[in-house]
Amino acid sequence: MTDSPLLEITDLTLSFKSREGLNRALDGVSFSVHRGEVVAVVGESGSGKSVTSLALMGLLSDNAVIEKGQAIYTPDVNRRYDLTCIDERTHRSIRGQSLAMIFQEPMTSLNPVLKIGDQLTEALFDHHLCSREQAWQKALALLDQVRINDVERVMNSYPQALSGGMRQRVMIALALTCDPQMLIADEPTTALDVTVQARILQILRELQLHRQMAVMFITHDMGVVAEIADRVVVMFRGKVVETGSVEQIFKAPRHPYTQSLLAAVPKLGDMADSHWPKRFAIVGEDDPNVVLEQQRTADYSGKPLLDVRGLQVYYPIRSGILSKTTHEVHAVEQIDFDIYPGETLAIVGESGCGKSTTGRALLRLVEHQSESIHFQGKEISLLNDRAFKPLRQSMQMVFQDPYASLNPRLTVGFTIAEPLLIHGMAKSLKEASPVVAQLLKSVGLEPEHARRYPHEFSGGQRQRIAIARAMALQPKVIIADEAVSALDVSIQAQVINLMMDLQQKTGVAWIFISHDMAVVERIANRIAVMYLGQIVEYGSRHAIFNHPQHEYTKRLLASVPIADPSRRVARQFDDDELRPSPMRPLGAAVTKPHYKKVAEQHWVAI
Repeated sequence: MTDSPLLEITDLTLSFKSREGLNRALDGVSFSVHRGEVVAVVGESGSGKSVTSLALMGLLSDNAVIEKGQAIYTPDVNRRYDLTCIDERTHRSIRGQSLAMIFQEPMTSLNPVLKIGDQLTEALFDHHLCSREQAWQKALALLDQVRINDVERVMNSYPQALSGGMRQRVMIALALTCDPQMLIADEPTTALDVTVQARILQILRELQLHRQMAVMFITHDMGVVAEIADRVVVMFRGKVVETGSVEQIFKAPRHPYTQSLLAAVPKLGDMADSHWPKRFAIVGEDDPNVVLEQQRTADYSGKPLLDVRGLQVYYPIRSGILSKTTHEVHAVEQIDFDIYPGETLAIVGESGCGKSTTGRALLRLVEHQSESIHFQGKEISLLNDRAFKPLRQSMQMVFQDPYASLNPRLTVGFTIAEPLLIHGMAKSLKEASPVVAQLLKSVGLEPEHARRYPHEFSGGQRQRIAIARAMALQPKVIIADEAVSALDVSIQAQVINLMMDLQQKTGVAWIFISHDMAVVERIANRIAVMYLGQIVEYGSRHAIFNHPQHEYTKRLLASVPIADPSRRVARQFDDDELRPSPMRPLGAAVTKPHYKKVAEQHWVAI
C-alpha cells in the first residue's frame, strides 16, 4: 500500500431535487481508498452507500446536485481526475477500463436482448483491448473463474435464462473484463449462496493482491466485511460516523450505530441448544436481560397442509436450424417434501440448485410435472388453470426483488388491494381501504403510505409491502423466495420478526427459500438441502445444523462467513471439483434418490 491514495473523497455533499426542494443524500462524506486495499462501506439502506458509488462512476440521475466536495482519482502519476466534475466523455474513458463497478441488481444491469457472451466481450471491443477471438477466450476464462459451469452454454444464453445467483456471477465477470485498477462492488454477493460467495470473495481477494487492485466493497453483510476488508467505513443517514481497521471496528466499535449494527448480525451457532425458532433481539426495542420465547406455532398433530411427491421441472434447450429440443435442464428432479400448519420449512442450497424453481412450480408459475401434490388433503396437481385459480388465495409468494414485483405505476394501496378485488373479497377500492390500512400497520408501515409509489420506499420497506400484499388474502402458505437477502442486517432482523409475528397471529406456514444459513437457523422448523435439483438432506433444523450428514451440507455450513476478523481463515477450494451440469440429453432418465434415516426426523440421500 502506497502513501498516496488511489481515491480520496473529501467533504462530498450531494442532494436530490424534489418538489419540496433539495433532499440531502450525502453530508460531508470523506474517506480514502489506497492501492491494494479493500475498504468496506457499510450501513443500512438509505445511508448513502450506493449514492456515493454512483457519484464516483458518473451515473447519477439528472435531479442530483453535487453541492460541494471532491473525489480525486489518481490512476497513475500522469493522470488525476476529480470524478465529481469531469465531463461524460472523460468519465466514459475511465469507466469500465480503469474504474469498474459491480451492481446490486444484475437483471437491471444486463441487457435482456443480448446474449451473455456479447455483453462480456462488448467492453473489450469498446476500449479496443483485443481481437474478437481473444475477447471470447477471456470471457470464457472469467466465467470459469467465478465458478460457472457450462460456460459455452452460458455464453450463448440470455440473462433471463439464468438464475439470480448466476446473473450476479456474470456481472462480476463483466466488471473484471478490462482488469480495472479499482473495483466498486455494490452488494456483489447478496444474491449468492454461501459456497459461491466464499469462492467469489477469494477470487476478489486474489485479484486485489496480485494486481494491487483497490476494492471499495459496499455491503450489509458484516460476516463478509470480517472476511475480506482491510478498513471499514460506517455510514448513517448520509454521513460517515466511524472509520477504522476491520479489527478496530469489530473489537471496539465506538459509535452507537456501529454497535447496534454489529449486535444485529445473526451468528451461526446461536441456536445450537434450541429446538424451536426464536425471534431476533432488536437493539433498543428488546430488553437484553429477557430471554426470548421460542416460537411453537408448528402443528404436527394432523396431516400435512401441503404434501408434494415427485415434483420435477425440466427446461428445454433448443438448437439447430429448426430449433428442436435436444437437451433439457433438470432444474428440479423428483423431490418429495411436506409442510404442516404454522411451520416454517426452509429450502437451502446453491444458486441454480432449483430452490426458487420449486417455489414457482407450486404456484404454477413454471411448467412442471409431479406424482402428486396434496393441499389440505385434496389432490391439486390434476386441476386445470381455472380450477386452480381459487387456490392462489391460499398460496401466495413473496419474491426476491420487491421492486421488480411491484408495479411502479400503481400506488402501494392499490397494489395491496388488487388481490382482494380479483378474488372478490372486496367489491371496491373504498371497501378494501380499511383492510389495506390494517395490513400496512401489521408490517410496520403507516396507512398514509398507501398513497405512495414503490420508488418512494427503501428496499426494506418495499419488502414489507410485498409481505403485506401476500398476507392480504389470508393465505395458508406463503413462499418467501430470498425475501430478506437484499436487506441490511437491522432491517432483515425486523422483517424476520415480522414474519414470525404474522405466523403467531394467523398460523400461516412459510416456505422460506434462502442461502443465508444464519437466518435459516433462526427461523426454520425443518430444512430441505437441495443440490443439483434434488434434496440431499432433510430434517429438523436442530439435526441439520448440529449433525450434518451429507458432504454438501457440511460444505455449505463451513462456507458461512464468520463476523469476526480474528477468525478469518484461508479457505481451500478444489477447482477440479466444479459442480456438474444439470443439463441432460432429451429423454435421459435420472433415478430418484434413496434416503437413509439417520435419526428421528432426519434423512440423508445415499
